Amino acid sequence: MGVPAGVKVYSSVFALNPRAAAEMVDAFIEGTEVTEQEVLDIDEEAFRQDRLASRHYGYLLVPQTRRFLQHGKVASSGSPSVEEAKKEIAAFIVETMDEETLYLLGPGTTVRAITDAMDLPKTLLGVDAVHGGTLVGEDLNERAILSLFKEYARRAIIVTPLGGNGFIFGRGNKQFTPEVIKRTGAENVRVIATRQKLRALDCLRVDTGDQVTDEMMTGWMTVTVGYRESRMIRVAM
Repeated sequence: MGVPAGVKVYSSVFALNPRAAAEMVDAFIEGTEVTEQEVLDIDEEAFRQDRLASRHYGYLLVPQTRRFLQHGKVASSGSPSVEEAKKEIAAFIVETMDEETLYLLGPGTTVRAITDAMDLPKTLLGVDAVHGGTLVGEDLNERAILSLFKEYARRAIIVTPLGGNGFIFGRGNKQFTPEVIKRTGAENVRVIATRQKLRALDCLRVDTGDQVTDEMMTGWMTVTVGYRESRMIRVAM
């Protein structure tokens, strides 16, 4: 059983969060069955070049407690319909951006479609910042983000959930720490996703390592799925 440490998780051997890991240990002690799950990892350099190259390391036996075990990461489809959907989402986001707001853009190809529409560069696995149509920060860590907060009072975060497991915070974007999220405000978090990605999810998830922050983000959230189109989905811990 893996305890997630915030990476882009492709393997389905990880608990949803540390609390779920403890529940899985209890279930194992009480005699629950075990099941085989794949252990995978990706070539991050290839991923930055839009190539998905994964390596299969083998299988691990994990407690058969599906409700505590997260699904493995699912790669984004590069089909024309999905790419068009990303462009529609990006067009709407760019159209509704406020000139006075600092936008922190999370990782992923769905979010990168926004900077493509603005003719700006984007670090695929990093967090970048845009203000007034200009790139003001690239591949930012928490310290750099908090430094920008001293200059910009109005802030927003734009993220896309991880395909397959639905995490919007706590996997692959640890730059969005509890402090960054709290100082941005849950009401200023915008989630974007294609319809295809959302159809595979029963909810969105957060696991920031801070229960107060996680509880702040739970509830029902509007997700932009197209041009002036959105869907309500529940956010769970």
